[in-house]
Amino acid sequence: MTNRYEHQINRYRHRFFEERMKDIDLNFPEGPYLIKIQEEKRVKMNHLKNSIPFHKSHLTRVINHLVEKGYILKEIDPEDQRGFIVSITEEGENISKKAMSVVKEWDELLTSVITKEEMNMIDNIQRKMVHKIAEYFGEDYIDEKNT
Repeated sequence: MTNRYEHQINRYRHRFFEERMKDIDLNFPEGPYLIKIQEEKRVKMNHLKNSIPFHKSHLTRVINHLVEKGYILKEIDPEDQRGFIVSITEEGENISKKAMSVVKEWDELLTSVITKEEMNMIDNIQRKMVHKIAEYFGEDYIDEKNT
């Protein structure tokens, strides 16, 4: 169902984030991970892998870059010696807030041309699609927005 508009929006989104986040020393995949870590404060990497829409191969590389930049800390998970837990640093909190403003700017740009009713319609359609895909893969669909 991917149409050319969806593809173009994704291309522009990537370009928009790259342009805006370079000023805050983040690349496109780093921003969403840092924001999610900031929201959780302390989170297992497995949870991150399942909650961000990037391929899991990005995770270790992005986390290591964020550690190198001093935005997060990474430690061995005491419950699973093969896993890791990441937490946000004070500097990471500050950068995450700037990244969130970029996300908000993108959302405002994208939704400035549609009505609230149209946005609700798009949201409902996408929710149905995700529910159907999760059902197809035998997974329970948990609507984080409505929990």
